[in-house]
Amino acid sequence: MFAIIRTGGKQYKVQPDQVVTVERLEGEAGDILSLETILMIGDGSTSQVGHPFLTNSVVKAQLLEQIRADKIIVFKKRRRHNYRRKQGHRQNLSVLRIVEISGPNGLKAVGKTPSSSKGASPKSEKVTIKETASSPKASPAKTAAKTSENSPKKEKSEKVASTPKKAPKKA
Repeated sequence: MFAIIRTGGKQYKVQPDQVVTVERLEGEAGDILSLETILMIGDGSTSQVGHPFLTNSVVKAQLLEQIRADKIIVFKKRRRHNYRRKQGHRQNLSVLRIVEISGPNGLKAVGKTPSSSKGASPKSEKVTIKETASSPKASPAKTAAKTSENSPKKEKSEKVASTPKKAPKKA
């Protein structure tokens, strides 16, 4: 399920558990915000469009943090008039995680809550598999390196090193 919301003069297509960066909204980190300017709600088979907004529908989002965007440089110049103006600007932004989308006809989509115990165990298994796979490969490479060090070097390389090199003759 997805929803198209309007905030800060822009429209965003959002889904549960999606992280969205929007223009600054009032609140502290961890607060739950209700976004009620919903333009459209859609499911795989049905969609509802508002005129201009849907009534009785809400998108709930958790405010993760308040940040500032990168600096934007505004430079104005009029040539041959000695007119140059430089100005910088940083936009205040809010980072939101969409928690729930509820539609007017009882449609509801709730984001998944990740459990730490389930998420951690498959990752640790993958890491151990990679470590065991890499350790047998390392041992033959080490033995091959040791055998190459023990092999006798060619005498020709010593003779070439003893003779001084000369620059090529010019034509």
